[in-house]
Amino acid sequence: MNIDVFKLGGGESDNQAFLAQLARNLNGHPRPFVIIHGGGREVAQLQNRLGIQPSYVAGLRVTDGETLKMVEMVLVGSVNKRIVRTLFSGGLRAVGLSGADMGLLRATRKTEVKGEPADLGFVGEISGVNSAFLRDLLAQGLVPVIAPVAFGEDGHAYNVNADSVALAVAKALDAYSLTFVTDVPGVRDGSGQWLDQITTDAAQDAIQQGVIRDGMIPKIEAATGGVSAGIARVQIGGIERATVVCG
Repeated sequence: MNIDVFKLGGGESDNQAFLAQLARNLNGHPRPFVIIHGGGREVAQLQNRLGIQPSYVAGLRVTDGETLKMVEMVLVGSVNKRIVRTLFSGGLRAVGLSGADMGLLRATRKTEVKGEPADLGFVGEISGVNSAFLRDLLAQGLVPVIAPVAFGEDGHAYNVNADSVALAVAKALDAYSLTFVTDVPGVRDGSGQWLDQITTDAAQDAIQQGVIRDGMIPKIEAATGGVSAGIARVQIGGIERATVVCG
C-alpha cells in the first residue's frame, strides 16, 4: 500500500479557510494518507492569556507539568477536533487521534539538544509508531489526523515536535511521500524566488547563510531525514505547488 504523509504547521492548523481548501484538494487523493498537525502558536496564546511566559530551548517548548496539560488540551482537544470537523465537512473520513490511542506514538524523554544536556521537562523523542494500527485505519478508507502528544515508555504523556512525528510516521509506514504543508508554495532562494527543487546539501548551506531560518529550519531538517530514509518524494509547500527536497 503506497501511503502519503502530510504535516500541517500551527499557522495552517488555525486557518479555517486554508483547512477547507486543503479538504477540497485532498478529496479524491489517489493514495491513502495520514495527517499530522502542530499547533504551538495556540498553546502559546493560551499560556499568555493565563499569564505564563513560554520558555524555549533551541526552538523546543520547555514543557513542565502545567504546560503539558495545556498542550494536551489545545492540541488533542481544540486543534485536532477543529481539523477533523473541517476535513469531514469537506468529504474526508477523518478520525482524530493522539499518541495515546492504541499506543500510536511512543516516546522517551528528550534529554539533549544538539548534543548538549538540556532539561525540557515533558518533551519527548519518538521511539516507536504503531504502524499496524494506522494501516488498519487506512484500509478502512479512514484518514488518521494525529496530534503530536506521545505515550511515554514511562507512562507519562510527552510533547513531541510535529515535524519529527511526521518523519517518524512516514518512516514507519514506508511512505511514498512526505509533505510539510505550508501556506506558501515552498522554499525561497537567496533572491526570494520560489524553488522547484533543493538538494539537502544546498538546504544546509542556506541554513548556515541565514537564507533558510526560523520555522523553516525544523521542516528542512525533517525533510532531509526523509530523503535519507529513502522516501521517494519529500516536499515543502502547498498541495498544488511545493519545493521538492532531494539528495
